[in-house]
Amino acid sequence: MDGLFAGFAELLPPHGGMGAPVDLRGLLAAAGFAGPTARHVEVAIPVPDGETLWRWALSHGYRAFVDDLPGEARREFRRRFVALPDEVGGGAVLQRAVDVLVGTKPRHG
Repeated sequence: MDGLFAGFAELLPPHGGMGAPVDLRGLLAAAGFAGPTARHVEVAIPVPDGETLWRWALSHGYRAFVDDLPGEARREFRRRFVALPDEVGGGAVLQRAVDVLVGTKPRHG
């Protein structure tokens, strides 16, 4: 999946919907949270077929990537993306890892 995204990334327009990187620590501090720390989280999501994978991808940040692709490239990306589970023998397990920032907000009163 990562290779597919990398191959299509060059087709994204400059200043598109993907936006600029976000300063998460700054946002937490501005909201009154103290001591943000990163916690590493890994998940394994069973994916029975390509259409399920596609719906999952469009349910969050990958949607901006897809929406920014030009029309024909978007169609080709979708075709190849939906085929990914079949390439590993039908069905797959999507493994993702992310660092989540956690902070505390002092209680007042």
